[in-house]
Amino acid sequence: MLLVLLPFMVGVAVGYRWHPDSLPCLLALCLLVAAAAVMTFLHRIERHTRSLFVLTMALAFALCGALTEEVRNPLNRSDHYLRKLPDKGSYTLQVRLDETPAMRTRSLRACCVVERWLYNDTSETCSGKLMLYLIPDSNAMALHSGDRLLITTEMRPAEGAENPYQFDYRHYLQRRGIVRCCFLADGHWQRYGPPDSGLTAWIHRLQERLVERFRQSDISPEHQGVAEAMLLGWRGGIDPATLTRFRDAGVVHLLCVSGLHVGIVAALVGSLLGFLRRGRWHWLRALLQLAAVWLFVLVSNMAPATVRAAFMFSLLIVAHLSGRQNTTVNTLAVALLITLLVQPSLMFDVGVQLSYAAVLGIALLYNPMKQLINIPEPGYTTRHFEWRRLLLWLPRTLWELTCLSTAAQLATLPFTLYHFHQAPIAFLPANLTLVPLATLLLATMILLLVVQPIVLLGRWVGWLLEIELRWVDSVTGWVQAQPWAVIDHVYCDLTVALLTAAAVGMLVLALQRRHWIWTGGTAACCLAITTYMGVTNLHATRQQCWIAYAQRGHTAIELFDGRNSLLLLDPQSYADSIDMDYVSGNLLTMMRTRHRLRLPFSASVSSPSISVHGRRITFGGERIAIVDRTLARWIRMQDKQGKAVTEAADWIIITDNVYAPLGWIASHFRCNHVVLTAANSYRYNQAYQQEALHLGWHCINLREQPAEIIHCKQGDTR
Repeated sequence: MLLVLLPFMVGVAVGYRWHPDSLPCLLALCLLVAAAAVMTFLHRIERHTRSLFVLTMALAFALCGALTEEVRNPLNRSDHYLRKLPDKGSYTLQVRLDETPAMRTRSLRACCVVERWLYNDTSETCSGKLMLYLIPDSNAMALHSGDRLLITTEMRPAEGAENPYQFDYRHYLQRRGIVRCCFLADGHWQRYGPPDSGLTAWIHRLQERLVERFRQSDISPEHQGVAEAMLLGWRGGIDPATLTRFRDAGVVHLLCVSGLHVGIVAALVGSLLGFLRRGRWHWLRALLQLAAVWLFVLVSNMAPATVRAAFMFSLLIVAHLSGRQNTTVNTLAVALLITLLVQPSLMFDVGVQLSYAAVLGIALLYNPMKQLINIPEPGYTTRHFEWRRLLLWLPRTLWELTCLSTAAQLATLPFTLYHFHQAPIAFLPANLTLVPLATLLLATMILLLVVQPIVLLGRWVGWLLEIELRWVDSVTGWVQAQPWAVIDHVYCDLTVALLTAAAVGMLVLALQRRHWIWTGGTAACCLAITTYMGVTNLHATRQQCWIAYAQRGHTAIELFDGRNSLLLLDPQSYADSIDMDYVSGNLLTMMRTRHRLRLPFSASVSSPSISVHGRRITFGGERIAIVDRTLARWIRMQDKQGKAVTEAADWIIITDNVYAPLGWIASHFRCNHVVLTAANSYRYNQAYQQEALHLGWHCINLREQPAEIIHCKQGDTR
């Protein structure tokens, strides 16, 4: 099955990146299938055609992947709103909410589906998803999934990555099929028509009722968010501190409804129906388990991880009832193939990558790791050796949980390093404690949802759940408090991720085949990672470069001198620089920065490599002038006093909507490079860009293009 899945995934990646035309791909696919059919006939005569046959079929499956990506891409539909609506202007649309609006920092956010475009007393049917942002008033807070709205608004693309290594929100939405955003003010929307009564709306309404039962119970608000996330996949109630604590402890998978939760639900239902295990009613028990699992998948909003787990469990049950053997790797490949056939863009989803990698790691690593220490199973011959059973059962269970957690962490390590630049070290204590507790937690949560209307019984079950969640808080808090709990800001580019994946693959082969060649291959991959990281750190110690960040309404300039950096901020950003961590966090990791010093523009710094004084910077053999209103006011004052200012500069950074033409600035600074920050208005930057073009200057407009790292003339070896 892997011979089908891997070429198909390559085809999906190619189709997602280059968007080939469907007709040539279809013709090529027909030719390849015809060639494969001919070679199948020739294969009976000549054996040497097998390699050519495999190559032909791989190309055919790759073309199938590219075609699937093109066909399933919602942007390619003829009735998509981007193909029907004019490029500019205000539109009146009938939309259906695809989710209940969730509170963000200053607005409510909800994804909706465009149904109709209304214009000139007529309407046209449309399709496609749209992201809505609403003012959080009482009317907007009363909206639910499935409600239909009539909106009048302008659409614009989401903000992309404006700085190096910044999270690309626009690309993230495009993978979900959302290409436009709307900001709705008061009076620009109203309810229109009856709400949707389909399956998706019913699922969301059921979720909301269950969430309301949690919120009516006696458990604390922060624990309500944990319960909602663990059982229902409802992430809106989790506070950031709790999410960070679970992430640092290496048990954030407990908050994401996944295969672990599906397995626990199946085990709970199987235990309750244990009386049907034997006899002719065993098939009824299996069918009820399947029904419970798929009902849980529907209630948890059909997350890809739960769909994968439910599909694998369904194949396992079918194989068991039919008396056939089932291979975990092949079942996983079939589940992923069906997932990509339905929605090919899920291949680039981080959650899907982590979910399938964890299951693959458990399938390949668990048994070989478990056999490293062979703990005998406890015997059940007489009742006189209960203590011996316990002494054997406890270490065996701990060792199995250790192997399970380690296998999942090793398999997901390349993705964790590449996407999040961190490595959880203390995952074993938290997983050994909380994973066994997860069964009790889910059972208590389900019981609370059932008995919550019964006042006294619901209060007792809520009290029990509160005690369990406090224990979870204690464990995760203790693990997070350890200085070795997690390694943050780990440098990982594509090369390091591929080498890490190769090391994990070599380790799998070494544990399975027990041969020194694969052990040596694992050591060679680890040595290659160490060497590559050493060379990267050596280059980082010699770098001298700087960047002016693209941040709307703010100005920030960072100077990288080796593995240290100096961040210069405008007064507003210096007073509250929390947003800078989001803008530049990944950049600091990739630049291998150890220490960062934050200072305002007005500060004075003097060191062997950096000099900052009066908004003039000398760094790496280059002179940079920050021209804002303060500096422009000082220059005008000097001009009035007859002390004309004329300086040489390599770069001029214009910010804060300076009320001065570029020609006047050029008369005081001899320069041919200018950076227009995003703190200027769009109109000012357009005017300055035209003047720079007339003067023959090189211009970087951060309102229209992403920020870039500028390397200094001296000292940079990159």
